Amino acid sequence: MSGHARDTWDAVVVGGGIIGLAVARAARERGLRALVLDAAEPGGAATRVAAGMLAPTAEAAFGEEGLLRANAEAAAR
Repeated sequence: MSGHARDTWDAVVVGGGIIGLAVARAARERGLRALVLDAAEPGGAATRVAAGMLAPTAEAAFGEEGLLRANAEAAAR
């Protein structure tokens, strides 16, 4: 591609869901040029179905009582 200008980015964010877009926006607010890459429409994957939802007990598996306790304490604050 000689002779062609190339875009340069300060940050590249992979994923155009709510978190990826928030990260890109925060970078932009700090004066950085951010590029968001996503295979589909922004907000069309985990964000759309709340698969990225953070719940204090949903992520704990059997045998992780310490994690469950810490999550419940954090949710109570």
